[in-house]
Amino acid sequence: NGDVVALGTAATTFTITSLIAGRAFDFAESDSNLTSAATTADDDADPIPFGALVLGVTGQDKQGQRATAANLAAQVMVLTPTATNSVRYEVTVEVDGTAYTGVYDGDGSAIAQEIVEGLVADLNTAFPAESVLASEDNSVLTLTSELAGKTFRLLQANDFVVTSDTGETDPLTDVNKAARGIALACDTFEQTDPDEATYPANSIMSVRELGPVVVEVEAAVTWKSPVYVRLSGTGDTAKFAGAAGTGLARLTGAKFVKNLGSGLAVLQANF
Repeated sequence: NGDVVALGTAATTFTITSLIAGRAFDFAESDSNLTSAATTADDDADPIPFGALVLGVTGQDKQGQRATAANLAAQVMVLTPTATNSVRYEVTVEVDGTAYTGVYDGDGSAIAQEIVEGLVADLNTAFPAESVLASEDNSVLTLTSELAGKTFRLLQANDFVVTSDTGETDPLTDVNKAARGIALACDTFEQTDPDEATYPANSIMSVRELGPVVVEVEAAVTWKSPVYVRLSGTGDTAKFAGAAGTGLARLTGAKFVKNLGSGLAVLQANF
């Protein structure tokens, strides 16, 4: 049916391989002359419900996958300090539109170790739960997103040099960059699970990139309220909320324009 391919590997065996990652298939034969020697476990990826946020698939322009933390990556930024005596070091990081600052006052004999250790303590006190984690190895300061796909932005870091930042090189660290749109209902190509109609994972699907679309929300929303997508935690991943919380990341290019009630709202998409 175009989803699998048979590839001979030896005189007495052959391998059946899915052409699409995450698309599982069943094996059956009628006369007991074939035996399954080995299978790949955990090969069935999450389907995409209609109205859910869709991520792109690396190397495939038209295929999509469900927006979950498992399909995204954590942003990691490494900063190296310049040890200068009697300098106030300030590092400010923005997460979901809010800025958080850590401060360390260097003494008259500043060294890198005491600078990064002091900032780690102050930053981790400032950061809210499931946002960014600061760490150090006595020479550099490392900032890591605690929720894959939830990006952060460095606003200030005096007397520091950014030596690496995966947010600049890997679009999967930011759900806003990885998103391709919201899955639209389709009558001609769908998979139906016991609860809702869905697209199979990594399949070609119709999405809304720009304009209004009806989506499911975790609670009532208000006009022009910010849009958050659930990437992990309690609730349906790839669906939406109107307030920050654990497992949620903000979609900067979207807003709610109408609450419909019964767990539905109209979202203005801009991906």
